[in-house]
Amino acid sequence: MHDGNAADRRHVQPRETGFEHVRDRGQIQPGSFRCCPETRQDQVEWRSLGPLQRRRQAAPDHPGQEQNGNLVSNWDISDGIANFEFSPEIQNNIRNGIAQIDVGSTGSSFVNSDLGQRYAQLDLTRRFDGFLKSVQIGAKWRDLKIGRETGRNDWYADPATLLRYQDTAAGAVARPEFFYAEPIGNINGGFNANTVPGINFEQYLSYLNSTYGQAVRVYEPDFVYSLGERVWAGYAQANFGTGGLRGNIGLRMANTKQSGNTSDRLQYLNDYCVNGPGGPTDPNRPLGPDGNCQVLPLSVRETIVNTRADQSKTYTDWLPSFNVSYEVTPDLLVRGAVAKVIARPSFADLGSQRSLTFRSDAYAFDRGQFGEFAGWSGSGGNSDLNPFSAWQYDLGIEWYFRRGSVLGATFFRKDVSDFVVPLVLNVTRDVNGTQQLIQPYSTVANGSNARSQGVELYAQHTLPFGLGAQVNFTYNDTSVADVTLDGQKVGSSALVGSAKTQVNASVFYEHGKVLLRASYNRRGEVVGGLQSGLNEYTDPYAQVDLNAAYALTDRLNLTASVINLTKAEESRHLGNDTKDRFTYRNYFGRRAYVGVSFNF
Repeated sequence: MHDGNAADRRHVQPRETGFEHVRDRGQIQPGSFRCCPETRQDQVEWRSLGPLQRRRQAAPDHPGQEQNGNLVSNWDISDGIANFEFSPEIQNNIRNGIAQIDVGSTGSSFVNSDLGQRYAQLDLTRRFDGFLKSVQIGAKWRDLKIGRETGRNDWYADPATLLRYQDTAAGAVARPEFFYAEPIGNINGGFNANTVPGINFEQYLSYLNSTYGQAVRVYEPDFVYSLGERVWAGYAQANFGTGGLRGNIGLRMANTKQSGNTSDRLQYLNDYCVNGPGGPTDPNRPLGPDGNCQVLPLSVRETIVNTRADQSKTYTDWLPSFNVSYEVTPDLLVRGAVAKVIARPSFADLGSQRSLTFRSDAYAFDRGQFGEFAGWSGSGGNSDLNPFSAWQYDLGIEWYFRRGSVLGATFFRKDVSDFVVPLVLNVTRDVNGTQQLIQPYSTVANGSNARSQGVELYAQHTLPFGLGAQVNFTYNDTSVADVTLDGQKVGSSALVGSAKTQVNASVFYEHGKVLLRASYNRRGEVVGGLQSGLNEYTDPYAQVDLNAAYALTDRLNLTASVINLTKAEESRHLGNDTKDRFTYRNYFGRRAYVGVSFNF
């Protein structure tokens, strides 16, 4: 359970390309220079966890008086949606105190992020008469830095001894005001349930602050997350044209220096409960005042070790491009393009903290009712990721058969290298000098060489009084490539994020001050990452949106829209041989917006 908006601000790298042909014949300024000072975006991520036990344990002096607040727990996913059934009286039971807070999973964490970027850019153009129309050269320098710090928020029952509230008997008490008076309603999609109790986090936090004072931030020792990316780029482009022929040829060079350090984190969950007379696996453990086992101090239960990992890397890319178009007739245009493009790995994929957690047999025994298991598990980024790169080829034809109307087709092919594949798998890793099985381990890796090729068909027609329609259809066939991690093949995957078909269609009316549009978008099955050797697939998804605008004045516009009119839901499954391995379902909601915009 989460409180607050725990959004992870991820660094999204711009795609470096050659130069794409633009049909706009507007003039380019002879020379320009742009720069900006360092800008910073500070973000605080705050997260609270408070899992609930829907029962109340008996006190040590009242054995046999345990109470269960939920007598029914059924679930079913056979129809591709999660269906849950609980005791109808569960809401009243937890409001009447038949519940406890699982103090072992209760906690609050924070992440402070700091992102800054500086850049300078210079562009120069020299124009000519004749076949060679102009020559453009330019350079850009960009320096990007990101830093993070993390830790936990603690409320102390005894500040002098740093005794946390959840390490006391009172921490397990589920007070009635911690819960909403009525079950959560208005659940329109994603899952079905006969009743959904909800924790009122505002009341919960208000109680903690009024009882124990404001939370104290405890920073994680030896945690390091400081990454930088400095890019020097330069380009040269020649633009040519004669008669109906025009185009350009160019070359871009980008030198990237990635630097900084992050932390590799080892968490040892040593134990949880005070042992019984027979040792760690003796069920006759001494009980606390709340009827649960006596919990060991945090310093005994858990050990965290952070080690520094170097993220430095330098590489240079040369990105040629060629674009050409020819007007066969005033209404018929043929165009072609060849270019090499790259996309750098995101900081999240490169430098996400590599974290391994070890659960001892004693800890797994004490926490078995919550699904804990002994052994290692973990997740983390991959500092060895290579940039995504591709050679892409396009050949298209466009027929402008009347004003506001076009028919076109584009054939495309992309030869892709080093696309990023999310992974969930079991691996063996060196941990402090010994080989350990980590299951599962979540990370990212590079796919080798893949091909993406197909055709895009598009059409638009507008009637003289403003009513029109447009549609495009894309067919994309992709090959399968090997996926490697640490030099070893761990599976094979089609191009992640690709769909075999995509359809977009809209009907619109635009006349005078009024604009109305209805859009239909359908995406075919999308390839996702690998989990235990199987790709995760997103089922075909279709959505209808409505948009309207009215110009109150030349600068003032009234706008309205309805997104996902049909209340579509997104589902995922493992493997392409069956949809029975259901993994995920998301309901985006039907959303309506009304707004006013003013153009200065």
